[in-house]
Amino acid sequence: MHILGRAFRGGRGGPPVAPASRPKLAGLRILSVLMSPFVIGVVARMAVQVIAFAQIMIAARFIDMSGFGTYTLGWATCVIFVSLVYTGFYQALLRSPDFLAERSTGFWSMAFIGFGGTVVMGGVGLILYRSDTTLAEVFVSLSPIPALRALVAWNELHLIRDRRVRLVSLYGMASETCALLISWLCLREGMGLFALVYGRYAAFAVDCGVALMASRTLPALHFTRAALGRLRLTALPLWGTSAMAMSANYGADLILGGFMNTASVGAYRGGARVSQTAADLVFQPMNTIAWSRMSQMEKAGRHGELGSVWLEGMGFGALLLWPILVAFGVLSKDLVVFLFDKTWAPAAPVIVILCISRGIGFLSVLLEPSMVCQGKGTTQMWVRGAALGTFLVALATFGRYGAPQAAWAHVMMSVVSAGLSIAVIFPSLKISAFAAAKALAPATLLSLLCLVGLIATEAPRAELGATPGLLVAIAGLVVVWVAVVAWCLKRGIVTLPRP
Repeated sequence: MHILGRAFRGGRGGPPVAPASRPKLAGLRILSVLMSPFVIGVVARMAVQVIAFAQIMIAARFIDMSGFGTYTLGWATCVIFVSLVYTGFYQALLRSPDFLAERSTGFWSMAFIGFGGTVVMGGVGLILYRSDTTLAEVFVSLSPIPALRALVAWNELHLIRDRRVRLVSLYGMASETCALLISWLCLREGMGLFALVYGRYAAFAVDCGVALMASRTLPALHFTRAALGRLRLTALPLWGTSAMAMSANYGADLILGGFMNTASVGAYRGGARVSQTAADLVFQPMNTIAWSRMSQMEKAGRHGELGSVWLEGMGFGALLLWPILVAFGVLSKDLVVFLFDKTWAPAAPVIVILCISRGIGFLSVLLEPSMVCQGKGTTQMWVRGAALGTFLVALATFGRYGAPQAAWAHVMMSVVSAGLSIAVIFPSLKISAFAAAKALAPATLLSLLCLVGLIATEAPRAELGATPGLLVAIAGLVVVWVAVVAWCLKRGIVTLPRP
């Protein structure tokens, strides 16, 4: 406030600001905040989540669960290999002190990883031709993407090093919008699940075109073992983190595809997308804000204030997320019919179970900044590793028998992750159980209010019909939710997180 006041007064010793110009200065300051890389990055990530959700909604009108599951298996495998391209050497080049000398070596290393993914996907596709021609064709058609993505990733890191973060965020959002449009047009032309494949290539074309034009850089035919050795020091630990994240995100899809059928994969992924979209809209901004504040406090040596950041973020985030998850869980059957159609009914129990899982897993969302900003990065690795190990064991024992069973395996992972996160965060940040309960109390009460309200109005909503009843319920929930959140903010019961 002191700095802001000085800015409005023109600074110490400067001329006073005329009253008429103050609104203009305030407007410029607000515009500056709205156009900041942080805000644009958060908005872009949220938009991508909404677009991904819209893609499933549109695809469900043209493709059955089995067809969508077939695409999901191929795309999940592709995403795993693409993530390896964007992990390791990518971050090593971002922090390289001798970037110009090492960037070409870094590119060919990234390209080698991408090419390896292309070869594996192509080989799997050829093997699958014996049992499932459509799935084989999906694998083969998507297989070039990991290799092609190396050039996009390499140019993108040039832009990030040049602090052109806004551009990277915006063209990522634009490419996903283009993918959605192309997929929709191809679906209308009767191209089936391969319309989604064409959408992925449309996204790649936009990303590659913008990145190349903005960076105006091409790799040289230059590779040195010394540069590889230096870059590899950063890359190796990050591959472990990435592998755990990919296993948690797509392990259930691959297990169900291997032991069950593509319809089970479609039911799981469709249900997962509903709960994941709601969670990510809160998780991602929260995590970004927490990283920003906690890293600033770490640099300033204010480690004793990290606990207040956790309490503020978790209190406000839970107030946003938990009531939404409760509503999605109770209204899951009507949501499936409204968003997809009646043939996707097996996705409804998956939504319920994964809403429970996301709600529990929320308690571990700030584990990484809480630990890393105290120099305890190894601790968060052990916590995530233990949770992932629980998930994989549960998938192997009972999760492979169906989509709901796989969702319960996800719940077990969330329980372990949340329990261990609390066990390491509370003593480390000096947070008492009472303070945590107080911070989460408004979210708990509002969630219970939503639950009771939905149960009490079940009969009247049923008389209205599935879709009208659903829309009335959502409208009522939004009014209550907005009113309670606004009241809590006004009274200071919860605090709006700030970067």
